Amino acid sequence: MKGSSARATGGQPRRRLFALALLLILSLSLGAALAFQAIQTSRRHRETAERALEDYAGFAAFILASQTYRQLGGAVVQSLGSWQPGVGPGAVPPGTTCEGGTTYFEQTSGSHTLHLIGASLPETVTGALTDTLHNAMNLLEEVGWRFRYIRIHTGPPDGFFLTSFKEPNGEYGVRGFSACLAGAESPFRAIMLSEHALPPAIAGSTPADSMFSVAVTAGGDRQLFHSPVSYASPFEGSARLGTEFGDLTLAVQLRADIANRLVIGGIPSSPTPLAAGLLGLSTLLVVTALLQLKREYELITIRSDFVSNVSHELRTPLSQILIFTELLKLGRLRTKAERDRSLDIIDQETRRLIRLVENVLQFSRSSAERRPMQCQDLGLPLVVNETLDAFRPLAAARGATLRSVVPAASSVKADRSALRQIMLNLLDNAVKYGPKGQTVNIEVLPINGRTRIVVDDQGPGIPLEDRERIWQGYYRLQRETNSAVAGSGIGLAVVRSLATGMGGTTWVEDAEAGGARFIVELETGNGEGL
Repeated sequence: MKGSSARATGGQPRRRLFALALLLILSLSLGAALAFQAIQTSRRHRETAERALEDYAGFAAFILASQTYRQLGGAVVQSLGSWQPGVGPGAVPPGTTCEGGTTYFEQTSGSHTLHLIGASLPETVTGALTDTLHNAMNLLEEVGWRFRYIRIHTGPPDGFFLTSFKEPNGEYGVRGFSACLAGAESPFRAIMLSEHALPPAIAGSTPADSMFSVAVTAGGDRQLFHSPVSYASPFEGSARLGTEFGDLTLAVQLRADIANRLVIGGIPSSPTPLAAGLLGLSTLLVVTALLQLKREYELITIRSDFVSNVSHELRTPLSQILIFTELLKLGRLRTKAERDRSLDIIDQETRRLIRLVENVLQFSRSSAERRPMQCQDLGLPLVVNETLDAFRPLAAARGATLRSVVPAASSVKADRSALRQIMLNLLDNAVKYGPKGQTVNIEVLPINGRTRIVVDDQGPGIPLEDRERIWQGYYRLQRETNSAVAGSGIGLAVVRSLATGMGGTTWVEDAEAGGARFIVELETGNGEGL
């Protein structure tokens, strides 16, 4: 019945613990799912923002390329349209003049001779230009381009603008001028600073070269122009300048640290580190809570067993006392020997009840509530003999013999009732778990200013791994959990608690003749105590 009572007592708290553990695990799972969803959502938002920035860069490149075609192309057409035969145009577009001056040239279809005006050109450039113009002459005539930009790979200069013309006599030809586009006054830079490549509502009044950089390349390998400050950025767009400009491509790179201004709300930062940190912290808290719940579950089990064991220990002596008291009252015990034996049993069980109640009261008190120790010099011969006399009836019931070796002058500084309770608990432990008919030895050993009270039994001893655990409350050896020996599991915990309160220490080791040796070491008295 005691087992079913314990299960009934602890069943409901256990179910609550299981429900709470399940709730914690579900909460952690939900948190992990929400964190994953937040990371995925943020990633998608960031990808959308990055695509928007790439679109901005592509849009800016398109705007600048279109304006370059319109403005620079228009200026080139105007310059070539004002060409004076034998002299050249009145002026070339701003920012296209080379450091050594501008070279003007003419060549007709009927002549392979290139007529140069103005700054001279290296022979290698002149030869390459002659061959290129001869091939471009027919193309310009057929396609009808207003102008054409060509590059000579042996330059400088960077390239040449040219156009076709036709004489009144029907002869046609090409004319043009050299151009250097990479200078500080480059038309590309002028267009970059003057045009609104990014939407004004977003860019505001911020200068263009503070938001993006521009580079113009020829054929993808030769850079003709780049803005004074170049920004390395993943947000890049490019556009061709138009067929008349040949293989020139304009690229725009947005400044990475200003990109947030170009997207409403900015580029979402990745929540992964924060989510991972919070999830890790949540996991740690849940694991800690689960460990605490596990500990709580163990305590519930231990306390249930404790209540069951204490109930059994209380019930047994009370039943004995009640039985023999009723026999005495009813006069069923007719001989003096029977009556004396009944009184002895009542005395034994009463002593056992008193000791059990004292242990429970001592163990159940908190540190602040435990009674203060009245330590004084105590002569051990008297205290030990009084304790043995009080315990002999219980020892006799188990067939145990008590033997003591106590030096006459031995003494300790201790509380009398606490010391008596310590020795009673150690003797009870030795008699309870030792074999019937054993001899329990009590010995007092003065050592280096301290005095040891030693209790040896002839039982199975204490395993090494359990020699510290046995001093904990509610703990019982695994081999004793299913035995018929009743025990509350608090007797040795009370021993250590009382000994510690008097400045002493406790431990257990192997006895010389087998069994366990329990040792309580206290401060030695001055020998004046009684």
